[in-house]
Amino acid sequence: MADGICGRFGIPLLVLHDFDRPGIIIKDTLENDTRRYVYKHAPVVIDLGLRYEDVGGLDPEPHSSSISDERLRQAGLGEDAINFLRSERVELNAMTSRQLVDFVEAKLKEARVGKVIPDAKTLAQTYQMFVASDRLAEAFEETKENLEREAEASISVPADLQRKVRSKLREQPDIPWHRAVRLIVDPDAADDEGDDDDDGDDLEDEDLSDIDE
Repeated sequence: MADGICGRFGIPLLVLHDFDRPGIIIKDTLENDTRRYVYKHAPVVIDLGLRYEDVGGLDPEPHSSSISDERLRQAGLGEDAINFLRSERVELNAMTSRQLVDFVEAKLKEARVGKVIPDAKTLAQTYQMFVASDRLAEAFEETKENLEREAEASISVPADLQRKVRSKLREQPDIPWHRAVRLIVDPDAADDEGDDDDDGDDLEDEDLSDIDE
């Protein structure tokens, strides 16, 4: 991801880590080539993690690690920070939720990381998409209302619809009542039209409450 996405497409890699030996080395490894991996597209790594100057006032905890002092020096740590990490560490969860949010926001501001605003072409396409979507929704709603009015005015319901439904359910006892109505409207209606699923349970059925009586 760091190479194929962040490095290749110029997306900053934000690293949030504890102030301990493993956290420091993870950040350093993401920033640099190693003997195991050499970047094809080196990412821009932005360190949002805890540093030695950030841990004042936070509760440390005992910690030991096999990572050497020399490796920490290679990662850019000073002697005071290395001395601290010989026996202690400070985790991100030493902060309250509010402290952590404020901490990350301050780090983002320090690194001048802000919201992404794409190029003019992408903005224009997105604007057009939303306008078209709103127009489509308005047109759909208008068409739906017109069709409902036309249906009420022009579609006559058979006087013996309940009898037809009962008859259809006797022929096909496994189908729900709304599927029976669908087949009365169109005997060739496909089974996969979505009218025989559980959504029919939400339909108004007060007038059909005596179908099975």
